[in-house]
Amino acid sequence: MLISNSKIADTLREIANTLEEQEENPYKIRAYRRAANVIQRYMRRRCTKMK
Repeated sequence: MLISNSKIADTLREIANTLEEQEENPYKIRAYRRAANVIQRYMRRRCTKMK
């Protein structure tokens, strides 16, 4: 079963939000958000190149 990059990015953001609610380490929260952003940017670049 394949999971879309968009779904992965959304899941990473959800994890970051949950960690933030639990007042976890801010560096860990930032890492999850950065990972989601990297995936999102990668998807945009690929879509742009395909056009």
